[in-house]
Amino acid sequence: DVQDELDRMPTGTTMLGDLVATTMSHLSTDTGRALGQIAHLVPLPLDSLDRIAVVDDLAGQVARAGIPFDLRRDGYADLTGPVREAIVAHAPLAPESARRAAEVWTERGEHVRAIRLLITAGDPDRAAELLASVGSDVAARLDYHELQAIVAAIGPPLRRHPRALLHLARSCEAA
Repeated sequence: DVQDELDRMPTGTTMLGDLVATTMSHLSTDTGRALGQIAHLVPLPLDSLDRIAVVDDLAGQVARAGIPFDLRRDGYADLTGPVREAIVAHAPLAPESARRAAEVWTERGEHVRAIRLLITAGDPDRAAELLASVGSDVAARLDYHELQAIVAAIGPPLRRHPRALLHLARSCEAA
């Protein structure tokens, strides 16, 4: 009967996942792997995609394959939520991809974003190292509560980076 046929049809989420998987199968192995990593990290500055992905013309290859990459007017590349979620489901974020993205954010002055990314990627040592490396002028602009949460999330690796704790102490004085 009609209801049985409707019940057997894939849901919208399943159909989208299947469509994304089929489309990704037309990409080279390296490009598919790179897209899986970028999906964890977007939105990202368009001019940094290839550097983070370690694939030339990633946005062009993905667009030609039919995956809707949103090239925003502000210079950032993004993937729509459901498409991003379908791609992310294929692989976890690799620490080396997180490190390359953190380098980009650090160069753009987005230290907190870079540190949080490293924490999320399971690299608290690098997060502690980055926090300790920021200058006192940058540290002075960090919100005490935000810095306190970052320090708590990094945990024991901070013992090897006492300057990071010095930033927290100084932010206590300002708070």
